Amino acid sequence: MTEENEQNLEPASAPAIPGEDVVAPEDGEDSDADLKHFQWRVTKNLTRRIDQYLVDRVGYLSRAGVQRLVGEGLVKVNGRVVKSSYHPRNGDIVEMVAPPEPISELVPEDIPLDIIYEDEHFLALNKQANLMVHPARGVWTGTLVNGLVFYGQRWSGVNGNWRPGILHRLDRNTTGVMLVAKSDEAHWRIARQFENRTIQKTYIAIVHGVPQLLGDVIDMPIGRDRYIREKQAVRKEAAGVKPAVSKYEVIEQLRG
Repeated sequence: MTEENEQNLEPASAPAIPGEDVVAPEDGEDSDADLKHFQWRVTKNLTRRIDQYLVDRVGYLSRAGVQRLVGEGLVKVNGRVVKSSYHPRNGDIVEMVAPPEPISELVPEDIPLDIIYEDEHFLALNKQANLMVHPARGVWTGTLVNGLVFYGQRWSGVNGNWRPGILHRLDRNTTGVMLVAKSDEAHWRIARQFENRTIQKTYIAIVHGVPQLLGDVIDMPIGRDRYIREKQAVRKEAAGVKPAVSKYEVIEQLRG
């Protein structure tokens, strides 16, 4: 029997099997990010790459999902970040931080919606601060989408079951107007306006400090932050950046 054939695909907290032992299972949740911590000890040289090894150990993760975790530095061997092509060896301690197993369906929740306009095609609402738009990475409840499902309307399905009606996003801590489509046709029509940049967005913000200019145009491309992947940042020469043009005007200066 080959090494590959004698591997049983069991949960990460399963008893030791030939070639890999679980070390003091750390599959508890991280209190800050709602993540799960896994740890294994490898007791023989394996022919599988580490991405396939982890898929076999944690059944709800896809290979592409594991590779994303590897790319984000959330998979380590003996305390060091490795590549997806690494082959685990005898004595290795493999650690991974991953989101918990997703729930199977959206949970309707009575989350207050500040609706400012609604017709048969879409609604516009003012998203409050400290509210995620849709479930992601271990946060399956308490989002705007959970509130929309509770609201009871039929939303567009263009973006899949986990983002019904969602046309665009706002950061968790950002408040502002969001549009939600009620049909696929409305979704495509509004999305095309976003794509063609015929929709104008205006924000009123209170900022710290006084700009040198009372009005200006900021034309700088943005992309994923180099260090914090959940954030966007100005990236002049990075791959995958998108053009971004912002016009600002100081309308009032406050004391204190």
